[in-house]
Amino acid sequence: MGGEYLLETEATELLFEDGSCVGAKAVKADGTDVTIHAKAVLCCSGGYAGSEDLQRAFQGDAYKLYGMYTNNGRMIASAIENGAGTYSIGIYPMSHFVAPSQITTCFSFEDNDIPYGLVCTAEGMAVNRNGDRFIDESAIAMQAFYQGSEYFTVYSSDQIDILREKGLSANASGRYLSQGGITADTPLKNIDAVIDYGVENGFIYKAATLDELAEQIGVPAENLKASVAGYQPDDDAFGKDPSKFERLGTIAEDAEYYVAFTGCPYIYSTCGGLDVNENFQVLDTEGNSSMRRKPTPTTAAAPRATPSSPVGTQATLRPNRSSPHNPHPGNQPAGPGASHPGPAVSVRNIPVIENCLQCPGHFGFPASTELPESGGYGVLNIKTGPPEATLNEKILLFTGPARRRQRGRRRRRRRRPS
Repeated sequence: MGGEYLLETEATELLFEDGSCVGAKAVKADGTDVTIHAKAVLCCSGGYAGSEDLQRAFQGDAYKLYGMYTNNGRMIASAIENGAGTYSIGIYPMSHFVAPSQITTCFSFEDNDIPYGLVCTAEGMAVNRNGDRFIDESAIAMQAFYQGSEYFTVYSSDQIDILREKGLSANASGRYLSQGGITADTPLKNIDAVIDYGVENGFIYKAATLDELAEQIGVPAENLKASVAGYQPDDDAFGKDPSKFERLGTIAEDAEYYVAFTGCPYIYSTCGGLDVNENFQVLDTEGNSSMRRKPTPTTAAAPRATPSSPVGTQATLRPNRSSPHNPHPGNQPAGPGASHPGPAVSVRNIPVIENCLQCPGHFGFPASTELPESGGYGVLNIKTGPPEATLNEKILLFTGPARRRQRGRRRRRRRRPS
C-alpha cells in the first residue's frame, strides 16, 4: 500500500488548515519531533481513560483504570479544540469489577486480600460519597460504577469480631487484582493488623462513633446514620437476600468502634468519543461533516473494539449532539426531544458488546430488568431515550442470522456428490 509505520511514536496534536484536518504532530521515544501531512487522517488512538483530567472534564469523575494508560485522549482533545463534536462523550465507562483503592502487598496473600474481600462481599453494607446506601451489595462488583469512582463498606466492632473468629460465610475473591481472595469460613485472624496498616496508609478508616467515621470519610453524618439504621434484613430497601445478613448481622448503632474500607470500581476504558457520520467522518458541533478536505475525508474515527467485542455486525446509529435526558455529564445518544437527533443511518463494523444480557445495568436499566431475547448474539447500547421510552426504543438487538444460514448453505453444497 505504500504506507510507513512509525513505531514507538506518540501522536500529540492534530493539524488543521481552514477547518480541515491535514495531518498530525508526534514525538518519537528518543524525543524527536515528527510532523506528518496527509490527505486523510484516521483517528484510532483509543479513549481517554488514561487521563484523570479528561475523565473529570467529560465524566465529572476520575475512575481507577485497569487498562491502557496510553489511551490518554490527546487526539480526542485536539479534535474537540478544533471544533469536533462529541458522541456520548460522558457516558459511563466500562467497569466489571471493584477493588480497594490501594492493593495491599506487605502481608500474606490471604491477609493482603482482607480489604479486597471486604469491599466486594455481599455480606457488608456499602455507602456512596454522600453517605447513602445505594445498592444491593450482591451486585456491587458489576454496578458500583453508577454512583462514582469510590464508595465505602462500613463494619461495626462486633462484625469485626465475627470476621476475626469465623470469617465470611461465602468466598469473596474479587478478580484480576486479588491474590486469591477470602475463602468462606476462614477466620481473618490478622484483620486488626491489616486495619491498622490501612489506617496508616489512608484507605481504611477507624473511629469511635459513626459521627467521627462520617467526618473521616467525608460524608454527612446524618446520612450515614440513616443508612446504618435502615440496613435491616426484613424488607431491605434494595431487595438484598436476608441470607446475606446471617453471618455478620446488622451494624450496631452503639458499637465500640467502626471501620470503613474504601472500594473503587475499576474501569477498562471509556466509551464515548467523537461524533461521526455513516462514513465515519468526524462531524463538527453542529453535526456537519465540514471537518474534511473535499472531496477526500480527512478525519475519521475508527470503530473501537473492546475485549470480547467482535467487529462486523450491522446496526442502526443515530448521531446526536446533546440530550436533555442525560443523567451523566457529557452527551448521551439522542432520544425524543434531543436538540439534534439526526437521521438514522445504517452502519457496519461497529463494536458489539457480547454476553451483556446478563448485566442489563450497563444499558441504564436495573439488574432485574428482563431484556428481550436476542439469540445470544449480543447487545450494543447506541440509542437511549427518556425515562418513558420503551425498552426497545432504548437498545438495539443484533442477531446476524443471515450470515449463519449462508455458511450452512455452503457446507451443504460441499457435501453433495459430484
